[in-house]
Amino acid sequence: MLAEFGRVLRPGGRVLITDLHPEQVARGVIPPLRRADGSPARLTTYRHRVGDYVRAALAAGLEVRGCAEPGMRPAESDEPRASGPGPWELWPWSLARLAPEAAEVAGAGVPVMLQWELRRPGAAA
Repeated sequence: MLAEFGRVLRPGGRVLITDLHPEQVARGVIPPLRRADGSPARLTTYRHRVGDYVRAALAAGLEVRGCAEPGMRPAESDEPRASGPGPWELWPWSLARLAPEAAEVAGAGVPVMLQWELRRPGAAA
């Protein structure tokens, strides 16, 4: 993907990328989705470490202009504590309702997203 951005960006062109943080993937966070027929499915995820992105960007001739690792704010919910795990397509999110205090402590300080600003060197068009 980054090689293609390096190929098609004009000199001075920028690309902004947001991805699930590799720490979240390692923790088993897999985004749920629905197929066209409405049936539940899971998005295929891969753990791309920060260094993987940097090496791929540099190999594609891109400059790393910025990198952010935002975390998630604590959930403010009026939902009651769950009495059991939710349907599989909501996991692991439904598990947090079983023990919300533990889920908040376990996720404290853990980045949720990985955001990149990359630029192809050269004069802006």
